[in-house]
Amino acid sequence: MLENFNKLKGGFWSQSIKIADLRALAQRPLTGNPQRDQLILLAKEVLSRSNLLQKMDNIASRPYDGRISREALRKLMG
Repeated sequence: MLENFNKLKGGFWSQSIKIADLRALAQRPLTGNPQRDQLILLAKEVLSRSNLLQKMDNIASRPYDGRISREALRKLMG
């Protein structure tokens, strides 16, 4: 997730990954484009792990705000 943070967070000014955007990405069909498909599969994997998703959402921001920050991902790694 951290490695792909900029690709997943959306626009240039966005500071976090929206969980709603991850859900939308996970629902897309695979495209045959390896880079795009990697993001789709990553989104599906993260969403399938509800405990991990909850930690990502809550560890470095307001609880249940539906956002994953870069700081949260770094904390989970360390």
